[in-house]
Order: sequence, then structure tokens, then C-alpha cells
Amino acid sequence: MTDSDLLPVTAYSEPKAFQAERRGLFGRGWHPIAPLGALSQPGAYVALGYGGHPVFAMTGDDGTPRVFKNVCAHQQMLVLDNGRGVCERLRCRFHGWTYDRAGVLVSAPPPVAPDGDLSDHPLARCPSEATTALLCAAFEPDPVPFDPAPWAAADKLADMTLVGSQTAALAVNWKSVIDILVGESGLAGT
Repeated sequence: MTDSDLLPVTAYSEPKAFQAERRGLFGRGWHPIAPLGALSQPGAYVALGYGGHPVFAMTGDDGTPRVFKNVCAHQQMLVLDNGRGVCERLRCRFHGWTYDRAGVLVSAPPPVAPDGDLSDHPLARCPSEATTALLCAAFEPDPVPFDPAPWAAADKLADMTLVGSQTAALAVNWKSVIDILVGESGLAGT
């Protein structure tokens, strides 16, 4: 690899470049959110941050997995911490707005309760589609049509049991992680 192969420093440090990449890479298209095996029962959830988009997938009482923005409809505070588990209801820790497993607001303390019908204030949903093994979502309201073909290789996951997971929050530009992974894999310069 030569210096001419390297990106300029501003590609790693300029906020405008980062925001453009965030929109281009993580704001458009379809993204894998969770293996369906992790959402096998009502109330099962997987919460994560995806390129600056806090989201979670949860299986409703009807057995349908859905993807939501992980922010309360009231003050946009996080509803779930990143991770996975099972819960009966979703409750924002900031003002106590409580949602059912389908994202419908079912209660709010009187001082901060919305006027009118509570069900008019649901959690924001993300468009989602399932393959044989994955639940995928889009972060834009009108995404391109879902194409399951690129996800076909992941269908092997349907025969596997999820026994654990590990996440890491890194305070670095995403390209730094890719640079390290590509360098360690020996793919650099190929």
C-alpha cells in the first residue's frame, strides 16, 4: 500500500464527511438487525445502535417481529439499553411513558400524559422484512424495495442456535476499524 492509496486525514476527522458517510452507508437501504432465532418468543428483543440509529427489534404478542426506533415518542429518550432479553412492556425511564409489545402507548403519568387517545403516540416503526434467518430494517420511511437475494447466504443462520452475543462501542471513525480488519486479514492491496 502506498501513500496514494490512503485516504486524506480529513476523511477520518471532518464532521461533514462523517455525516455524509453516515447518511450514505447507514441511512439508506436495508440492514440486518437481528437473527430471527433471538426473537423466537413474544417480548424477545434485540436493541442496538446502528450507525447512529438507535433501534430495537421486538416480537409482539401476535408473534410478529417488528423494528422500532429506540426512542420514546415523548422526549426522544432511549427506551431500551443495547442488548437482548425479554420484557412484558417498554417503559421510558425519563417520564414513564409505557408501551406494549407492539409499540402502542398504553400509559403515561398524568403530569406528562398526552392529550387525547394514547394510541395516537406510538413508538416510531422502521420498515422491516424477514428472510429465513434475519430480520432486516430500513431507517428511511420509503426505502427501496427489499431484495432477499443479498441475504441468502445468511439463511444458514436459521439452522443455528444463538447462544450469546458481544458488542463493543468504539469511539472511532468506522473506517479505522475497517482499516485494521482489512490489514489483519491480508486483504489490503488485493
